[in-house]
Amino acid sequence: MHTGQNDPVGTTGWATTTAKWPSRLLLPLSLLAGLVCASTAQAQSDAIPQRILDNHRATMGCWLAEFDDSELAEKALIIHLDVQTFYGLICSTSLDGNSYRIYQVEDGRDEWANLITFPQLDSKLGWYASTELQKPTWDEGKKLLRSEFPKQGSASSCRQYSIYSWQNGRFYIAQVGLSGDCEEKESDKDLIIFPFVDEVAKGEAAGVATGAPAADKPATDAAKDGAKDEAKDAGKKAK
Repeated sequence: MHTGQNDPVGTTGWATTTAKWPSRLLLPLSLLAGLVCASTAQAQSDAIPQRILDNHRATMGCWLAEFDDSELAEKALIIHLDVQTFYGLICSTSLDGNSYRIYQVEDGRDEWANLITFPQLDSKLGWYASTELQKPTWDEGKKLLRSEFPKQGSASSCRQYSIYSWQNGRFYIAQVGLSGDCEEKESDKDLIIFPFVDEVAKGEAAGVATGAPAADKPATDAAKDGAKDEAKDAGKKAK
């Protein structure tokens, strides 16, 4: 029976062998340690404050009995914009997709978390405000928030989408349109509902996107107010 005391493969021998490893083999280990530290730091920065989870559960209108805090955190949408952090938490689920409420935290002060209200457009009812977004996704490159919902039932691929841009301390609506197989569309390209291009305002075209949309610039309040009546008329024509 070997005790390992005189065995060259024992503890002393292993230490000696380790000390003789080429430096080129030790370099990846240091890089791995750095990646682990970076991942840990990122996980900590993305951790959802317990205060926000508790306040979210206390809000009216959300169905959260089936989710514990870990599940809410796992499905959360987290957005970092300078000193702002946005936490999107599931509010309800359906066959059409999950709806979210999004909370804004500035400079890490979660005690002052603000529930975001988003402008939305209904082609029949016009403009309205909502604290929920359905199936929200964040484009990190373009810094745009997108939400969409079924326009003609869950069995159809037709979706109405809304795109929001963060400007001057709030989310502005940048574009509303239809995508997928919609009755109102005459081609495979998205149909823009808002903002209205000149041809649509004159009733001379269907508003099909042909290039970079005007959505890259946030809509002004005046533009939105001026488009309300046009939105109702467009909704009647699309029926």
